[in-house]
Amino acid sequence: MQVDGINAYRIRLVAELDRVELVRSGFESFLEDLGVGVEDVEFWKLILTEAVTNAIKHGCGNDPGKDVTVA
Repeated sequence: MQVDGINAYRIRLVAELDRVELVRSGFESFLEDLGVGVEDVEFWKLILTEAVTNAIKHGCGNDPGKDVTVA
């Protein structure tokens, strides 16, 4: 997908906390490809981690039968 000249990605994962690291590593690569600085990459990874963790815990009730989509 193309958004204002930036490649955007979407990933769907099973609502299990051990899947968060998979999203983090892909997100880190995405940010680096955009030229985001190292300090800012760590900041955005923390925000993503919190958002995905909250979606799994509170949105899905830690139910691995449900999915979380990150775009």
